[in-house]
Amino acid sequence: MTDDGWASALYLDISIPQQIEQFLENSGEYQNGRWVRLSGAPSAASELNEPLCKLFNSILERLLPSNGSISRVAVDTHAHHFQAETIEETQCRCSPEIVVKASGPSFSCPKGSSLGFSNISTCFDTSLFHFDRSGAQHTPLFNIHDEPRTFIRLILGLCAVDERTLGLDITVQWSVGAEGRKERGTVNTLGPDKSIVSYDLQMEEQPFVRTGLRGRGTICWAVKNAKGERFIIKDYWMSGGQTTEFELLEEVKGLRGVCQMVSYEPSRAQTNDFRGKTDELEQNAFCNRTAIRIVMKAYGPTLESFSSVEQVLAALRDAIAAHRLLLSRDILHRDVCPNNILLGAPGSDDGELGILIDLDLAYRIHVLDAQHRADPKIGTRMFQSLMVLRTAEMEEKENLSTRLFG
Repeated sequence: MTDDGWASALYLDISIPQQIEQFLENSGEYQNGRWVRLSGAPSAASELNEPLCKLFNSILERLLPSNGSISRVAVDTHAHHFQAETIEETQCRCSPEIVVKASGPSFSCPKGSSLGFSNISTCFDTSLFHFDRSGAQHTPLFNIHDEPRTFIRLILGLCAVDERTLGLDITVQWSVGAEGRKERGTVNTLGPDKSIVSYDLQMEEQPFVRTGLRGRGTICWAVKNAKGERFIIKDYWMSGGQTTEFELLEEVKGLRGVCQMVSYEPSRAQTNDFRGKTDELEQNAFCNRTAIRIVMKAYGPTLESFSSVEQVLAALRDAIAAHRLLLSRDILHRDVCPNNILLGAPGSDDGELGILIDLDLAYRIHVLDAQHRADPKIGTRMFQSLMVLRTAEMEEKENLSTRLFG
């Protein structure tokens, strides 16, 4: 939890204070210190959905800047069909109570529905109980009737037409067709000479996405440059204290059988910059993560896509040789698995028929020490060594000892 002042300090530049005051005085939504649409004592959280939607839309219509084809409209998902998602790990259906339907460059209509996660900017949940997820930072509870200005700014900020304010990456831009679906996309990033290069997203190739709310949040985009050459752009959030992948890829340039980096952006953002005060929390309660972007040469599909015995044997041979070359540079990969071995591009020579990728868990051997203990929560569990698996038992025993003996 952060301090009492964090919520009131958010989105101060999202709207002119005089406009908020005029809304409170003239809209009829706020009278005698209360939002008039909201029942004083709801018997169920669902009773709040419709009045909250109407209140949100009243705020958005009067105070959100209008911008042509860009729109934001609050919708009660109980009254309108919403295309829910299934969370694979739990097989639970994920469907929020209230969503803000959005149009604009980063949003597109989902297949088979007019409303889904692909065309909403914000989710709201009404609940008579307060809770938070492990690892999240939240503000203390505040009364929206007593602090209407803070409430308005939060609504405007969470529904902003400025995509950067929403938290979207504006270096990834889309063109939306007449049917509301994305037809073309580009990614702007630094090239080898540090100038801005625009790559075209390959719409026929789905990006690789790590969907977990916590962790690195890896996304790999398939792109082409102006010459039609294929590349992979990898975005992820690296935790503090790790050896950076781009440093290691810089060291292994020219090694056969190891993925080759073209360019990188070392520090696009840091999670510390988005958090409220953490002074009163325990030390290391949050780890800082840095946004990294790497552009690499594109190769073939993963090892499991082989079409002949000769092809898979040649790929394994070259990947093993690449691992040996990394060791010759004092680099230990630590996450060798079928997904991290790619088949070489068509027409590749011996030595590049199998390509070892994904060095973001790798370490320089000469700096391995007690602080660099393997983390069993990252990497591919099926291919972890026995010692890595046993690390989980060590952590459980250490945590139990800390709780018992301090």
